[in-house]
Amino acid sequence: MRIYCAPMEGLTGYVYRKAHHQLFGGIDKYYMPFVVTHPTGKYKSKELRELSPENNEGVPA
Repeated sequence: MRIYCAPMEGLTGYVYRKAHHQLFGGIDKYYMPFVVTHPTGKYKSKELRELSPENNEGVPA
């Protein structure tokens, strides 16, 4: 059986995903929050941090 972890707004950001993966493991895939495309083409810094490969290194996302 595969186990997936989906985000909960404001609770399961990249810090949670990385800590959970390092401490407990057992999750086959972590999903990242949905990011809305802005008309200006720019993203909020929070959104960029969530998607940054450096912040999700080693986490199967």
